Amino acid sequence: MVALAVAMVLGTVPIIGAARGNAGLEGAGAACGAALSCWSWWRRPAWWRSFLRDDFSVVYVATNSTRALPLRYRSPRSGAATKARCCCGC
Repeated sequence: MVALAVAMVLGTVPIIGAARGNAGLEGAGAACGAALSCWSWWRRPAWWRSFLRDDFSVVYVATNSTRALPLRYRSPRSGAATKARCCCGC
């Protein structure tokens, strides 16, 4: 949530500052970028720990990925999970 908030500020505040001609708001982009970078480096050990502790192999994900789906989508007869749709919906 912290990274999302910082990213939202990073994406909006400098643009608002540029539109208003406010150099202070434009400079906030550099501070938010540095904060986002520090946050991601600070969280990196937690990501590595989760990948080392938990199994994220293709076989594990393929066998356990349908547990949360409703029965309608798990049934191979429905065809709902196997139909490919293009961008226009056909």
